[in-house]
Amino acid sequence: MRQLYCHLMLHDGVKQGVDLLDHLLSWGKAQAGRVKHAPIHFNLGGLVSQDIEFVSHTADRKGISISSLINDQIVLYADPNMISTVVRNLLTNALKFTPRGCSVVVTAKKASDCFSAGN
Repeated sequence: MRQLYCHLMLHDGVKQGVDLLDHLLSWGKAQAGRVKHAPIHFNLGGLVSQDIEFVSHTADRKGISISSLINDQIVLYADPNMISTVVRNLLTNALKFTPRGCSVVVTAKKASDCFSAGN
């Protein structure tokens, strides 16, 4: 049983490493001006859930709970890779500066023709 647990943890860690490398490469291309902005309609809640999963091991190690209260009805027209980069950056910073035992909650609400994150 312990071997299976270790195998699953290793698999998750490798997957997160590959995802991180992919995002870093995308970010580097964007900084070099070699990435085209590719906006599409997508569900913000789903994207944030994926990004929370990406940082969940860090949150677990620090004893921080992390969750999203984003309504699944929120659909954005934007480049999901760029939005994901921003969300992951915000989540990473939130985990860095949140004390052990506290929580991070992600929210978003419509404000006129745009969305705002946080309160």
